[in-house]
Amino acid sequence: MKYRITELEIESIYRRIVDNEIDLQPDFQRGEVWSAQRKRKLIDTILREWQVPPIHLVQSKDYSDEVLDGQQRLVSIREFMDNKLKVDGGIKPFDKNISELNGFRYKDLPEEVKRRFKKYTIRLVRIEEYSAEEAAELFYRLNQQATLTSAEQRNAFFGETRSQVKKLVRIFENNGANRDTIGFSNSRMAYDDIIAKFCYTLEIGTLKKKINSSDISDKYRGEEAFSNEVYERSKEILLYFIDSMQYVNNEKLICLNKATLYSWLIFANRMIHKCSYKELGDYIYRFEIYRERYKQKEVTINLLNKSFFDTFNELEKKYSCLDNLLILFNQKSSLGSTEVTSIIIRDIIINLVYEMCNNHIGSQKLLSRFEKLYEETNNVNKSIDLIAEEYNWGEIL
Repeated sequence: MKYRITELEIESIYRRIVDNEIDLQPDFQRGEVWSAQRKRKLIDTILREWQVPPIHLVQSKDYSDEVLDGQQRLVSIREFMDNKLKVDGGIKPFDKNISELNGFRYKDLPEEVKRRFKKYTIRLVRIEEYSAEEAAELFYRLNQQATLTSAEQRNAFFGETRSQVKKLVRIFENNGANRDTIGFSNSRMAYDDIIAKFCYTLEIGTLKKKINSSDISDKYRGEEAFSNEVYERSKEILLYFIDSMQYVNNEKLICLNKATLYSWLIFANRMIHKCSYKELGDYIYRFEIYRERYKQKEVTINLLNKSFFDTFNELEKKYSCLDNLLILFNQKSSLGSTEVTSIIIRDIIINLVYEMCNNHIGSQKLLSRFEKLYEETNNVNKSIDLIAEEYNWGEIL
């Protein structure tokens, strides 16, 4: 298989499409499937004079070209120049010049902008002297795109926020965060995702606002990074937390997920000046092993001290609601785990069980109130909801 690389101005490409010298719908293509917004983003890319990925063409026997890869891009250009698409002047990052073109069709563009658009060049890769199998394989490889996670997409936003999160992730990993210590690795940038969300939570100072991936993406995209106070606080909490995990998880029994790691970081933020990293580690270990019993998983008894389970059995006898609390925690750590209500419920349960496990602490007001509500309702879910309402839980970290 041989190929030639050329660069053509949009004006020439459009003319060749109109003259049917470029076939936008060969048999192996999928049809015109881009949304209108995605098409407008391509036009925005060209207006900004950013680079567009190359178009791959296959030269047919009659010397016309069929589109192997890039059909959607060419369709978008054709539709815009046919006045079927409008400019979206609100696409981020904000550009004053493009915002002034909002709602314009191609025919409405100022002549200078129109000329610049027509002279924009796109790289064309023309495939020649190929077998059918080679063309099909190349098409498959060009279109075999892995779906990126939100964190992987944000990684393309080069800026100070990205740098801050990268530094925190390195600190987290260099001090022991890995699959063995917390239950999962940074595959697909999982740590980046949670640490960025944790920083954002510290910045807004509440659990009651739902944080969407778009909120964090806007933070990455913007010019204002996390404050030094948020950065240093996040660093302090991450070190405190990973020290606690290194202290207790030698048997690799703790297996967190992204939702529970986030909840433990929130709890660590609350406890950093109230208990040592060893005390925090002991509690995380106990809580996580306790709840494993309600996930239909066997905990290897010989790795644990018998007194560990004796203590748990005593807690179960003293607090009849403990099993339902842990079951509820497990539920809110999987289905709908990123919803505000799930995050708040997990946070309340972690704090309740902490008071159950630590009779020596000076005040157990939360536990006392919960026990009274549970006595009245005989319903763990209802009692948790009432606690959340009465305490306005999560309004302030």
